[in-house]
Amino acid sequence: MIRFKIRSLMEDAKFNKKGGRYALTLEAVARDTGIHRATLSKMIHHVGYNATTDSVGRLCRYFEVSVDKVIEYIPDEDAPDFGDEKDEGESSSAKE
Repeated sequence: MIRFKIRSLMEDAKFNKKGGRYALTLEAVARDTGIHRATLSKMIHHVGYNATTDSVGRLCRYFEVSVDKVIEYIPDEDAPDFGDEKDEGESSSAKE
């Protein structure tokens, strides 16, 4: 499954404003990226949320990071192991 690391990016992104520092808000990210606040909230709170590549790209540009800093893959123990199926298929086709 996929997990978005937006909250940690927001915590790391402290901006100086008139000599002070403040935490970045979800509202500011929504305003600056054009991604709806509700969508950002779902991305943060719902593991496996199906976001668009456009949203991922906007977050990469906004935080000036690569994709692997925005999302991470978490192996799901209940997910089928596609590698085993592929290996069996390759073996049978190689014999033919």
